[in-house]
Amino acid sequence: MTRSAIPALAALPFLLGTPHLAAAAPSPLALPDRCIHVAADGVTGRDGAGAAGLDAARLLLLLPDRPDLSLHAAHLHAVSHGAASVRAGDLGRASTAAAAVLLTALTGQRGTGCPDPVLQDAAAPLAAGLAPHASIDFVWDGVSLHDGEQRTSIHRLSLHLEGRGADAHLTVSADGSGTNDPIAALLPQSASASLSVPRAQLPQLLSAAGGDGQPVDVAIESLRARHDTSRLEADGEAQVSRSAADSQGRLHLRVHDFDALTQAAGDAGLTRARTALFLAKLVARHEGDASVWDLAWQGGTVTVNNVPLPTR
Repeated sequence: MTRSAIPALAALPFLLGTPHLAAAAPSPLALPDRCIHVAADGVTGRDGAGAAGLDAARLLLLLPDRPDLSLHAAHLHAVSHGAASVRAGDLGRASTAAAAVLLTALTGQRGTGCPDPVLQDAAAPLAAGLAPHASIDFVWDGVSLHDGEQRTSIHRLSLHLEGRGADAHLTVSADGSGTNDPIAALLPQSASASLSVPRAQLPQLLSAAGGDGQPVDVAIESLRARHDTSRLEADGEAQVSRSAADSQGRLHLRVHDFDALTQAAGDAGLTRARTALFLAKLVARHEGDASVWDLAWQGGTVTVNNVPLPTR
């Protein structure tokens, strides 16, 4: 939906040297067609009965046609529980596909990363192995995203997948965010999103989020974010498509202590953001200490509490 930026961590371990690709054998992190370059140090994998794991240090991902666009992580840890058919190599390839989608989605470079078949093939083993009660976790520590002069980072980024009947439940969490952009004053200290999608459509969801493939219907069970004393809570549903203009959905949004956000924007000298937040407060409903909005978007039009706001 909206683009977020998150600030560069000062002195990440991966900056102490240059990662290198293993020469003896293809990296378990690599995807075919060279849609994204991957380098890492100390990649180790382990397979066992109903469990698999993979660790990598000093991870670097680059889009071949965008040398100024890169994603770094000090450490990657991936593990599966109860997913008997998932192997360490599956975790590695899926982690690279997820990072490629993050790289293209956060920077607005959708459709320039990995093509649809590559992303779907990388996610297919997870969908097949995510039986009820099985779970898969990916954790990236010390994440830094470079987009030209823009530096964004997340202290810890995690993705939890859990099998629930015929559905896959996804929880994405980010902690410790910031940026070298002035908007850093409004970024949440922590944020999470819990989603549900039919398990068989998990590969299709990854592809659609990366700017390719067919639309996927997603249940938004919860969105949460915290900025000092302000707390955001939301739920709804969406159809994720290859671009924001093609996507649609609805969201019930509640923000507690919304005035603190407006104050933070003013203190940081973010005049436009402060004005936008002030206007948003005017159209909000009020439930106790919470400001409430019902949002809907479709065909380039956003509706806020039944008031249409054309965006193009």
